[in-house]
Amino acid sequence: MVHRWDAQRSVGEPEAIDPALAADGIDEFFEWMFDPEEARGFEGSVGVELAPTDTDATLVLSVRDGRLDLAGDAVAVDVTVRASMSDLLLLLWRRVVPDDVQIEGDQSALERFLSIVDLS
Repeated sequence: MVHRWDAQRSVGEPEAIDPALAADGIDEFFEWMFDPEEARGFEGSVGVELAPTDTDATLVLSVRDGRLDLAGDAVAVDVTVRASMSDLLLLLWRRVVPDDVQIEGDQSALERFLSIVDLS
């Protein structure tokens, strides 16, 4: 999905990723790209709410003590990110930047959260 988006962007305006596929892509991102070893060096804690504007599938994540938790709504949220499901996935993959989505709360918390996964 993301590679298709990249290819379309290279020649013009890319189509949004289908919300259901993007939601699956977000699940896979955290399953395959989030390395607990990398998170162990993460100091403090951060709570992030991903709030899609095109579905009701809000996801609240936290990183505490080097562990990622899909914690539901029991976590204090430092930042809420509102965008289409497609743009939320693309944000995780750094295809769009925080300025491309609506951020409520502490933008530096989002940047700290995104920095946990090294895509280089």
